[in-house]
Amino acid sequence: MFRNAKSLELFKSITTVVFDKTGTLTLNKMTVLQTHEVDSPTIPGQSISPLYVAMTLNHDVKRKPDESFSGDSTEIALVEFVLDKVG
Repeated sequence: MFRNAKSLELFKSITTVVFDKTGTLTLNKMTVLQTHEVDSPTIPGQSISPLYVAMTLNHDVKRKPDESFSGDSTEIALVEFVLDKVG
């Protein structure tokens, strides 16, 4: 599940991960609507949520020349969510 040690380090304090695939049958697109963090540790020198950092580091999504993404639909949804939140 983890592709590198930094991702594992960020996830070590997570106790629950919930996925809801609602919308994939009707829109054929996975979308993240919100996240919930409880007592999230901070990363020194970082202003971004550790969860968002992990979501951006732990994927194989590629950006295509037309600015769209290719890859696993769940990973694309996570990357698009973070990009929407932090720019």
